[in-house]
Amino acid sequence: PLPHAVELQVRDFAEDSTRNQQELEILLGLAEGIRVLPAEAIAGLAACCDQVMFGAGEELLAVGEISRYVYVISAGEARGTPVGEEGSTGSITFGAHEVIGVTSLARAQASDIRVVAVTDVAALRIPSDVVGKALHEHPVLSNQFARIWQTRSELLRRSAQQEQEIAPDNAERQGEN
Repeated sequence: PLPHAVELQVRDFAEDSTRNQQELEILLGLAEGIRVLPAEAIAGLAACCDQVMFGAGEELLAVGEISRYVYVISAGEARGTPVGEEGSTGSITFGAHEVIGVTSLARAQASDIRVVAVTDVAALRIPSDVVGKALHEHPVLSNQFARIWQTRSELLRRSAQQEQEIAPDNAERQGEN
């Protein structure tokens, strides 16, 4: 017997990259907004993206920056909180198949929301310039992201309103104790 044995696993990278490309295309095809694109456009995005992980508490998107990447969450949960002059009000939860970072890209404005991983998050990371090109080539994508932005804005407004309604109730209860 040999004093030290090392096991090597050999794999066919061509086969693995094809399988990986197909998995990325499937995940992107499920993503909000992106699912409206034709298959060849989704394949083009998949060819440019990579998979990344964020630990709970890590920041996916910072306030005041135009992200260099657009993220599609494939697993886990993140929370977005707008930060304005009056501080943080309201929040929105992002889960699997939701896209983060495209709103500031589409509006060409710095993000007004901070997104932090609540749990460990697995995501697909697509360079902003690639998504920007897709936005120009496929107007339907811009329309989808405009609708998503409107929906998220409404959710944040409602969330902030609920926080404002709950805060006085909590203060009253604490005063009673």
